[in-house]
Amino acid sequence: MSFPSILAALLSIYPAHDSLQVRRGLFVGFGLGPGVLTFHCRDCPEAGTAFATQGRLRLGSAVSSHLTLGVDIWLWRRQDNPDGGLITTAICTLYPKADGGAFIQAGIGWASFQGVDLADGPRERGSGPAALLALGYDARFDRKRSLTPLLSLGYNSIGTTYLFSQPQRRGVGMWLAALSIGLTWH
Repeated sequence: MSFPSILAALLSIYPAHDSLQVRRGLFVGFGLGPGVLTFHCRDCPEAGTAFATQGRLRLGSAVSSHLTLGVDIWLWRRQDNPDGGLITTAICTLYPKADGGAFIQAGIGWASFQGVDLADGPRERGSGPAALLALGYDARFDRKRSLTPLLSLGYNSIGTTYLFSQPQRRGVGMWLAALSIGLTWH
């Protein structure tokens, strides 16, 4: 048997569309990866760009083969100081092709920020609105699981942070651009 005939035989048994990409019911996913954080605040030394480590958890349900709705929980930690945060957003994920894995995701929600901590004491805290935009791909490797690379951009507007009910940093906000690789169960 020649290579062309083997290739033709394999192509004839592969479905014309990707039947693995059908979306039904609940999904859960997680991802980890690096990020770049652009932090701004009025008159504070922490302003600027730094690397961050981030992780995500996604939960939701398929509305149709093109659309899923869910919740995204995004944790991040700045690498050069103790600043970190938790971003919780309601997400809408659109798959342009019903049987494709590429998607665009948007969400709005709330961010919680934790900064400087005192020895055995409370941490500096703040919270405010957040927005998320992401591009990704669900690369199915069996009927229930996908390897999911995700490129995300998030914005958090914290405003003022507090330590012992005293204002600490003002005008706090941040952009976080991140790449994560994770798994999704459909």
